Amino acid sequence: RTLCELYPPTTEVEADALVDRALATAMHATRAASSLALKGYSPGSVVFGRDMHLDIPIIADIIALQEHRQALTDKRLLRNNRNRRPFEYKVGQNIYIHNKHNAANKMKPIFSGPFPILQVHTNNTVTIQRNEHVSERVSIRR
Repeated sequence: RTLCELYPPTTEVEADALVDRALATAMHATRAASSLALKGYSPGSVVFGRDMHLDIPIIADIIALQEHRQALTDKRLLRNNRNRRPFEYKVGQNIYIHNKHNAANKMKPIFSGPFPILQVHTNNTVTIQRNEHVSERVSIRR
């Protein structure tokens, strides 16, 4: 059920009060929900130093929480990168460029090329030869 069904507003003032009540409820739910990234603490209890439901103080070790979140991030990064194969581009190789698509040009080819690589840069970019007179630097991660 929604708040409008439970308490149907009849005036604009009642409608504004209903919206305010809904926003306050949503804010409380966000602050009071426990988070695994915060070791089971709720964001409100970490910020305000008190439990959001009971009138008891909470002492959260912010540095330990930051280290825990960093460990979770590192663990997820390792899991996602486990199947990634390293590949080094070399001068003289040919690459295809992915073309942007939308409803207006959906019949265009998905890729254009092949284009020879003229130079490999350290910031994940390569310089390619578009045609006889045009060279372009493109990201290899796009």
